[in-house]
Amino acid sequence: MLNIRQIVGAVLLFVTGLVKLIGGCKDFYELEKGIHELCQKVSNQIFTWALEQLDTRLMNERDRSTWEVVGFRDKTAISTFGEFLYKRRLYKNKKTGETSFFLDELLGWPARARITPRLKELAVKLSTELPFDRAAEILSYLVPGVSPMTIWQATREVGEVLQQEGKEKRAAVFEDGEAPGGKEVAPELCIEADGVMIRLQRAEQKRGEIKHMVAYEGKKQVGRDRFVLKNKHVLSSLTEGEAIWEEGYAEIGGKWDLSRTQKIYIGGDGAEWLKQGMKYFPGAEYRLDPYHLSKHLTEALWYDEETFRKVATAI
Repeated sequence: MLNIRQIVGAVLLFVTGLVKLIGGCKDFYELEKGIHELCQKVSNQIFTWALEQLDTRLMNERDRSTWEVVGFRDKTAISTFGEFLYKRRLYKNKKTGETSFFLDELLGWPARARITPRLKELAVKLSTELPFDRAAEILSYLVPGVSPMTIWQATREVGEVLQQEGKEKRAAVFEDGEAPGGKEVAPELCIEADGVMIRLQRAEQKRGEIKHMVAYEGKKQVGRDRFVLKNKHVLSSLTEGEAIWEEGYAEIGGKWDLSRTQKIYIGGDGAEWLKQGMKYFPGAEYRLDPYHLSKHLTEALWYDEETFRKVATAI
C-alpha cells in the first residue's frame, strides 16, 4: 500500500536539491553530475522504502502458526542507485528452529550478497572486457563504492553458477541418459574450440587451461571486410579431458536439435583434445584453422613456391 508521506518526502527531497543545485552550479558538467546524484539519492530512498514495504507484506501473509518474527536485521549493499541501508525481518520456524529472511528468499538475493543482481550484471559484463580495477573505476562514475574486489567476487560467483550448471547438464545427458532437448534447427553448425593458459589463485595447480568453444550457424557479411557469427553460442570451462566435449555436447544439444543438423564442422589448431569432439558429434568434419593450415603448408612446402601456391589455391 502506497504511503503518501514517503512519496511527498521523496518529491521534497528532489525539489529542494534541484533548487539548491540550480542556484549554485557553475557549468554544464556540474549541473549534469548534480542532477544525476540527486536522482540517485531520491531513487535510493524509494528503492529502500519499496523493499521495506515488501517485507511488511510478507509478514502479514506468513503462516503465523509456523513462523514468528525474531527481530530486524540491517543490511548494507550497493545498487545502481548507490549504497543503501535497509531493515528486513528475520523469522524463526516454531517447529524446526529454522531461521529465514523472507524478503531475501522472495527476491532470490543471497543474504550475504554485497551488490544487487542488476549491478552485478553490469559489473560482470565490464569485467569480461577490462581488468577488475579498470572496471571498478568506470563503474564508480555512475555508482560510487564499487571496488575491484567486489567486481572480482561478483564475477567469481557467476562463474561458479555457470560451472555448476554445465556439470548438471553434462550429468543429465551422460549419466542419467536424458536427451539434450534442443529446439532450434540449423542445417549446418560450425564448432570452433581453443585453449588459453591462465594463472590460478587458491588452487593446487598454479596454471590451468580455459577451454573455449563457440558454436554458430555460419557467417554473415556486415561490411566490406567484416563478418559476424550467426546465432553464436559460447561455452568456457576449466574441465579437463573428454569431459569438456561431454559438457559441450550437452550445452550445444540443449540449444539445437542435432538430429536435424545435416553437417557439423569442428575447427581448431590441431590439438589432440579438439579432435576428441569428432566422436561426440557423429558425422562431423574436422577443419584445421587457416593460420595453422598455412603454417603447416609453409613448413612442408617452403622450398617449392609453385607447389605451395597450387595446394593453397586448391584448399
